[in-house]
Amino acid sequence: MVLSEVDTPIEPRNLLRLFQRLAKKSGLPIIKIHELRHTTATLLKDLKVPDKDIQMILGHANITTTQNIYQHGTPETHHVAISAIGDYLLGA
Repeated sequence: MVLSEVDTPIEPRNLLRLFQRLAKKSGLPIIKIHELRHTTATLLKDLKVPDKDIQMILGHANITTTQNIYQHGTPETHHVAISAIGDYLLGA
């Protein structure tokens, strides 16, 4: 629960407005707040946090939901994987 400056719950529409205003001010694209869950799952995966822990953080009943829907590949992780294959094939 997100609280206001006077310790009362923030109305969802006010939280959304604040989130969008902060994104715009920071030069970031406007996204839905729910998309932060996908970002969190992907960042935690890239940080090598175990999938079971990511599942628990996000509150998913099934680990396949976390892995198949919320975690995404990134250009950086793809590059690391392809480089590792290249190193292996070249005997580095």
